[in-house]
Amino acid sequence: MRIPTLSVVCLTKAHCASDSGATVLLVDEPPPQVPGPDDGVIEDARMRQWRHRVAVLTLLAAAAVVVVATGLAGGGGGSPGIGSGSGFGSGGRAPSRAQEAQEARQIARVAASDPVPEAQLFAGGTGWAISHYGLSWTRDDGRSWSLIEPPELRHPSVVDISARIDDVAYRAPSIWVAMGDLIGTRVHDFSYRYATIARTTDDGKTWRSGESSGCDYGCGAQYMSFLTATRGYLLSSLASLARPRLDETNNGGATWTPVGSAPFAGAIQFTTASDGWGVSNPSQWINEDQTPVGGGRVYGTTNGGHTWQRVRLTPPRRYAGMPSTAGPPAFFGAEGGVIPVRYRNRRTGNQYLVVYTTADGGRSWATHLAPPAADLRSDQWGIASGLAFSAPNPRTWLFFAGRTLYETTDTGNSWTTVHVEIPAVTPLLLSFTTPTTGWAIFSVSTGDHSYPPVLVRTTNAGTTWTALAPR
Repeated sequence: MRIPTLSVVCLTKAHCASDSGATVLLVDEPPPQVPGPDDGVIEDARMRQWRHRVAVLTLLAAAAVVVVATGLAGGGGGSPGIGSGSGFGSGGRAPSRAQEAQEARQIARVAASDPVPEAQLFAGGTGWAISHYGLSWTRDDGRSWSLIEPPELRHPSVVDISARIDDVAYRAPSIWVAMGDLIGTRVHDFSYRYATIARTTDDGKTWRSGESSGCDYGCGAQYMSFLTATRGYLLSSLASLARPRLDETNNGGATWTPVGSAPFAGAIQFTTASDGWGVSNPSQWINEDQTPVGGGRVYGTTNGGHTWQRVRLTPPRRYAGMPSTAGPPAFFGAEGGVIPVRYRNRRTGNQYLVVYTTADGGRSWATHLAPPAADLRSDQWGIASGLAFSAPNPRTWLFFAGRTLYETTDTGNSWTTVHVEIPAVTPLLLSFTTPTTGWAIFSVSTGDHSYPPVLVRTTNAGTTWTALAPR
């Protein structure tokens, strides 16, 4: 059920006070230019991300051996499948047990040879995926693939490709790949490591690399957003500065010009040359590096990134006082936008989803509650990308809660569900371009078998899934 709300725009903290349950957009005064997390914390957080990716790929290789030796040899007779038989509004018959077993075997075979920790699908069937083969590109929804690695990723020192790729951006006909922790030929600050951004306009046949201003040998993680094939923005966490830095380009990334600092590091999306949005990565980890702090905070700019303000969305009454973690904003043009936010009950650990929408470029927001029974406690807390959520258009949203895929096509007024019939499946990503067509990454365990994360595709809103082999 959609919860109607009054939307209020506040100009300062002093003007913002609400006990009516209204959605409030709080625009802070520009943050003072004081040191944020020190460069050691930034670099440690980034290295932790790399170590996690390396550990995942190492685990995938080991798990693949287990799958080949046991899962595939065992056939699948009565194995649970990847289909759904219990959802309503699924758009077709539930698959038979034989179909489910066949799908499970197909997914196991692909997972054994083509594990995929990261991927993204764009409109029209275009998309990318990272596997141990490299960075792959598709223009037919994953039916065929081509490797599009920039020359920097072919260096002998590059073993784990996913650890070198920070971000991938696409604006036809251009593809950009932001890379870091590369090995160069000169020393800067006692290190040969550097970062760069490569661009191709012919699907990887040729590449041109450029460096952001002052950020060649000093870059941390990098995040890109392009308005056109020539106009774009780059947010980098610099080891040499206390705050992340925003650069802009007007020539497709051949050269970059500094804009200013930012109070966060994380994914960004610019909707116009003035308006941009971002969500923070964790600024530090506590409790023996198990608990992220500072992640999932939303920021906005209305002056091209010269200053950023924290955006605070007031929770519904039933979730008031609970901590929150926002996912990356999704905008459709300059006016329509969607932000998924999770609220966590400190006592029970339950996580609940609230979707905020805007139709006026973020000046006001409406609040929409997902079904409270959809418990997201299995999702990584404090990480913006920890929620498997996708918004293919302003009215259609999909998300996984455990093994259940929830979908609405009317901004949350009604929901349908599809249940994935594989035990212990953990969806790690969701990327839909229409209400029925999308990708996901599944990490699956069945009995004694552990399957590596695998890229899967559905064309019937999650009723059935097919594994993709990006190579």
